[in-house]
Amino acid sequence: MKKSLALMLAGVAGLATAASAQNTLRVVDDSNATDLYAAYHIVRTADGRTAVLPGGPTIGTDVEELAFDNLTNVCAPCVANGRPFNLAYANLQDYIDGTGTGGAYLFGMTQTTIGGSTLGAPSAPPQVPLPTDIVADEWTADANVLGLGETAPITRYSSRLYHRNFDPTVPEKEIRLTTAFFNEDGTFLFQAESVFLTTLTGGSTSNGVYRILLELDFTGFPGYPAGFDVANTGIVYHDWINMDFNGGATGEADVAVYIAGGDLNLTAIGLGFPQPHTLVAVGSANHSEWLATDGETGSLGPGSLVDPCFDLNCGDTSPSDILNTGFLINWAFVDNVTTPMSELTHDFVKQIFVETGGGPSCAPDLTTGAVPGSPGYGVPNGILNNDDFFYYLAIFAAGC
Repeated sequence: MKKSLALMLAGVAGLATAASAQNTLRVVDDSNATDLYAAYHIVRTADGRTAVLPGGPTIGTDVEELAFDNLTNVCAPCVANGRPFNLAYANLQDYIDGTGTGGAYLFGMTQTTIGGSTLGAPSAPPQVPLPTDIVADEWTADANVLGLGETAPITRYSSRLYHRNFDPTVPEKEIRLTTAFFNEDGTFLFQAESVFLTTLTGGSTSNGVYRILLELDFTGFPGYPAGFDVANTGIVYHDWINMDFNGGATGEADVAVYIAGGDLNLTAIGLGFPQPHTLVAVGSANHSEWLATDGETGSLGPGSLVDPCFDLNCGDTSPSDILNTGFLINWAFVDNVTTPMSELTHDFVKQIFVETGGGPSCAPDLTTGAVPGSPGYGVPNGILNNDDFFYYLAIFAAGC
């Protein structure tokens, strides 16, 4: 899946760079932003089941355990001074005790910008001609919670994103975020379409500024936990849907995701900026790689197209089609391409909770499909059916 991945450098704060990245990053102080939860979520599993789940904050249960967390700030003085999240702070003091300016970097995810928008997704013509407004990132669970070779049902997922509603054509806006979950090999597991309602004059004193609190609780899905097993390593994918549901100019104008904290550059580290791995509260991650794509360009680069039939459904272009057949870019956000003194971590913030105990939710659950070489072959999916029986016969005949 990652063979088309290309590393691209992009200057921060919209500075022109050798890579010609456009509208790449912006620093925001969201201390006056309004917290906004989803109104509801439309959740779909790999086997086609769909259900509407309530929005709002999640609570959790006593049978779940935190498997991955790079959202919580591990700096106690910083939390005490109003910095509860592990963000890519622009000011060193915010990493030390939380008394800096509070400004943090965002990864812009806006494909179609309108007047005043400053959060356009990065591009670099001609190599990357279209805005890469879809971002996916890998994660690895704490081995004490979910070890190598184990699976467990995910219970909850959390992340923090950003939106500014300034569209003069419609004061009330409905924006939608797709969050999809994959195995490390790109096998699609399940997804949620989260609906947020914003207003032009609502939000903070800055006029319509929102801190998007994405809180997903899958335990209320009918038939749970079937279809919600995750391995100890996986990929999370975020994409703001590029349409307006209330007749405005665009549904995803000025949207972004918060970048996790830490710096990869030795000069920045020497100045006191922490390394990303020291800021991960639970689990681990590859801090030098994430995946960005435009949802249209195929894996062969400009001129090729995403294959809408990869998932065997040619009727639409799904997250699975995009992640597995799209042109994937690994953006490295630096302050100067020729002589960088800073490089932000290649991660966005997230939390993943799973049911404790590890292992498959059903021991005879052995595979997603029975056709060798097909996506999910040999990967448990939480569903027990004839595919598992025939897979067992195949490996038994092979001497397993």
